[in-house]
Amino acid sequence: MAGNFEELDDIVQIMQVLASSDRFTKMLHNKDIDAENTSLPIGIDNIDLIEYSSLYPYMKVIDLSEEGVNTYVNVYYGMSANTAGTKWFKRNSLFIDVYVHQDLWKISTGIRTYKIMQEIDKKINERPIPKITSSFSFKDYRAIPSVNAKYAGFGIVYEKVDIGFGDCNVE
Repeated sequence: MAGNFEELDDIVQIMQVLASSDRFTKMLHNKDIDAENTSLPIGIDNIDLIEYSSLYPYMKVIDLSEEGVNTYVNVYYGMSANTAGTKWFKRNSLFIDVYVHQDLWKISTGIRTYKIMQEIDKKINERPIPKITSSFSFKDYRAIPSVNAKYAGFGIVYEKVDIGFGDCNVE
Protein backbone atom coordinates (compact mmCIF):
# COMPACT_ATOMS: atom_id res chain seq x y z
CA MET A 1 0.00 0.00 0.00
CA ALA A 2 2.90 2.35 0.55
CA GLY A 3 3.61 2.59 -3.17
CA ASN A 4 -0.02 2.53 -4.36
CA PHE A 5 0.87 1.33 -7.84
CA GLU A 6 -2.83 0.95 -8.70
CA GLU A 7 -2.60 4.56 -9.88
CA LEU A 8 -0.69 3.27 -12.93
CA ASP A 9 -4.10 2.23 -14.28
CA ASP A 10 -4.83 5.97 -14.58
CA ILE A 11 -2.78 5.99 -17.78
CA VAL A 12 -5.49 4.04 -19.62
CA GLN A 13 -8.08 6.65 -18.61
CA ILE A 14 -5.82 9.54 -19.61
CA MET A 15 -5.13 8.00 -23.02
CA GLN A 16 -8.86 7.52 -23.61
CA VAL A 17 -9.59 11.14 -22.69
CA LEU A 18 -6.88 12.37 -25.07
CA ALA A 19 -8.14 10.14 -27.89
CA SER A 20 -11.72 11.35 -27.32
CA SER A 21 -10.60 14.56 -29.04
CA ASP A 22 -10.99 14.33 -32.81
CA ARG A 23 -8.45 17.13 -33.20
CA PHE A 24 -5.83 15.24 -31.16
CA THR A 25 -6.51 12.00 -33.02
CA LYS A 26 -6.32 13.74 -36.40
CA MET A 27 -2.95 15.26 -35.52
CA LEU A 28 -1.57 11.79 -34.71
CA HIS A 29 -3.34 9.71 -37.37
CA ASN A 30 -3.38 11.97 -40.43
CA LYS A 31 0.02 12.49 -42.02
CA ASP A 32 -1.01 15.11 -44.62
CA ILE A 33 -0.52 18.87 -44.43
CA ASP A 34 -4.28 19.39 -44.01
CA ALA A 35 -4.43 17.08 -40.98
CA GLU A 36 -7.14 18.98 -39.09
CA ASN A 37 -9.48 19.05 -42.07
CA THR A 38 -8.96 15.43 -43.13
CA SER A 39 -11.69 13.13 -41.84
CA LEU A 40 -10.98 10.17 -39.62
CA PRO A 41 -12.02 6.69 -40.79
CA ILE A 42 -15.67 5.91 -40.07
CA GLY A 43 -16.52 3.01 -37.78
CA ILE A 44 -13.21 2.90 -35.89
CA ASP A 45 -12.84 4.36 -32.40
CA ASN A 46 -10.24 7.09 -32.08
CA ILE A 47 -8.30 5.12 -29.47
CA ASP A 48 -8.10 2.13 -31.83
CA LEU A 49 -6.63 4.34 -34.56
CA ILE A 50 -3.72 5.63 -32.51
CA GLU A 51 -3.09 3.38 -29.49
CA TYR A 52 0.27 1.57 -29.79
CA SER A 53 0.95 3.14 -33.18
CA SER A 54 1.20 6.82 -32.18
CA LEU A 55 -0.03 6.91 -28.56
CA TYR A 56 1.89 4.86 -25.98
CA PRO A 57 1.49 4.26 -22.22
CA TYR A 58 5.26 4.32 -21.72
CA MET A 59 8.39 6.14 -22.81
CA LYS A 60 8.83 4.97 -26.40
CA VAL A 61 12.28 5.41 -27.85
CA ILE A 62 12.25 6.22 -31.56
CA ASP A 63 14.54 3.81 -33.39
CA LEU A 64 17.41 5.34 -35.35
CA SER A 65 16.65 3.06 -38.29
CA GLU A 66 12.95 3.95 -38.41
CA GLU A 67 11.76 4.80 -41.90
CA GLY A 68 8.77 6.90 -42.86
CA VAL A 69 7.25 9.70 -40.81
CA ASN A 70 5.20 9.55 -37.67
CA THR A 71 3.97 11.37 -34.60
CA TYR A 72 4.38 9.88 -31.13
CA VAL A 73 2.79 10.79 -27.82
CA ASN A 74 3.98 8.94 -24.72
CA VAL A 75 1.90 9.11 -21.52
CA TYR A 76 3.41 7.77 -18.29
CA TYR A 77 4.02 8.38 -14.62
CA GLY A 78 7.72 9.04 -14.38
CA MET A 79 8.24 10.02 -10.79
CA SER A 80 6.45 9.86 -7.45
CA ALA A 81 7.79 11.39 -4.29
CA ASN A 82 6.64 11.02 -0.71
CA THR A 83 6.60 14.68 0.29
CA ALA A 84 4.50 14.56 3.46
CA GLY A 85 6.52 12.06 5.48
CA THR A 86 3.65 9.55 5.76
CA LYS A 87 2.70 6.49 3.76
CA TRP A 88 -0.51 8.17 2.61
CA PHE A 89 0.52 11.23 0.61
CA LYS A 90 2.77 11.54 -2.41
CA ARG A 91 3.20 13.75 -5.45
CA ASN A 92 2.95 12.01 -8.81
CA SER A 93 4.45 13.46 -11.95
CA LEU A 94 2.62 12.66 -15.18
CA PHE A 95 4.88 12.96 -18.22
CA ILE A 96 3.49 13.45 -21.71
CA ASP A 97 6.13 13.45 -24.43
CA VAL A 98 5.32 14.64 -27.95
CA TYR A 99 7.69 13.71 -30.79
CA VAL A 100 6.96 14.72 -34.38
CA HIS A 101 8.97 13.90 -37.50
CA GLN A 102 10.43 17.06 -39.02
CA ASP A 103 8.44 16.53 -42.24
CA LEU A 104 5.15 16.63 -40.30
CA TRP A 105 5.61 19.80 -38.26
CA LYS A 106 4.10 22.15 -40.84
CA ILE A 107 0.35 21.82 -41.42
CA SER A 108 -2.16 24.08 -43.14
CA THR A 109 -3.49 25.38 -39.80
CA GLY A 110 -0.14 26.05 -38.11
CA ILE A 111 2.33 23.71 -36.43
CA ARG A 112 1.27 20.12 -35.72
CA THR A 113 3.42 19.75 -32.58
CA TYR A 114 1.94 22.85 -30.96
CA LYS A 115 -1.63 21.83 -31.87
CA ILE A 116 -1.04 18.48 -30.18
CA MET A 117 0.36 20.14 -27.05
CA GLN A 118 -2.56 22.60 -26.92
CA GLU A 119 -5.06 19.77 -27.18
CA ILE A 120 -3.30 17.72 -24.48
CA ASP A 121 -3.36 20.67 -22.10
CA LYS A 122 -7.01 21.37 -22.89
CA LYS A 123 -8.08 17.75 -22.27
CA ILE A 124 -6.03 17.35 -19.07
CA ASN A 125 -7.47 20.58 -17.62
CA GLU A 126 -10.96 20.57 -19.16
CA ARG A 127 -12.76 18.46 -16.57
CA PRO A 128 -11.95 15.71 -14.10
CA ILE A 129 -10.74 12.56 -15.81
CA PRO A 130 -13.08 9.62 -15.10
CA LYS A 131 -11.90 7.22 -12.36
CA ILE A 132 -9.06 9.53 -11.30
CA THR A 133 -9.59 11.02 -7.86
CA SER A 134 -7.47 14.17 -8.06
CA SER A 135 -6.94 16.76 -10.72
CA PHE A 136 -3.64 17.42 -12.44
CA SER A 137 -1.88 20.76 -12.37
CA PHE A 138 0.62 21.94 -14.95
CA LYS A 139 4.18 21.79 -13.68
CA ASP A 140 6.63 22.16 -16.56
CA TYR A 141 7.32 21.81 -20.24
CA ARG A 142 10.60 21.63 -22.12
CA ALA A 143 12.26 20.49 -25.29
CA ILE A 144 13.49 16.92 -24.99
CA PRO A 145 16.16 15.18 -27.03
CA SER A 146 15.46 12.31 -29.39
CA VAL A 147 17.90 9.61 -30.43
CA ASN A 148 16.50 9.94 -33.95
CA ALA A 149 17.62 13.30 -35.39
CA LYS A 150 14.58 13.43 -37.68
CA TYR A 151 12.27 13.90 -34.68
CA ALA A 152 11.93 16.86 -32.36
CA GLY A 153 9.97 16.74 -29.16
CA PHE A 154 8.62 18.46 -26.12
CA GLY A 155 7.83 17.05 -22.72
CA ILE A 156 4.91 18.28 -20.65
CA VAL A 157 4.80 17.53 -16.94
CA TYR A 158 1.67 17.58 -14.79
CA GLU A 159 1.44 16.83 -11.11
CA LYS A 160 -1.22 15.49 -8.79
CA VAL A 161 -1.30 14.57 -5.13
CA ASP A 162 -2.18 10.99 -4.32
CA ILE A 163 -3.79 10.71 -0.90
CA GLY A 164 -3.50 6.92 -0.83
CA PHE A 165 -5.92 4.42 0.64
CA GLY A 166 -7.60 3.86 3.94
CA ASP A 167 -7.79 5.83 7.16
CA CYS A 168 -5.19 8.58 7.18
CA ASN A 169 -5.05 8.49 10.99
CA VAL A 170 -3.56 4.99 10.99
CA GLU A 171 0.25 4.79 10.99
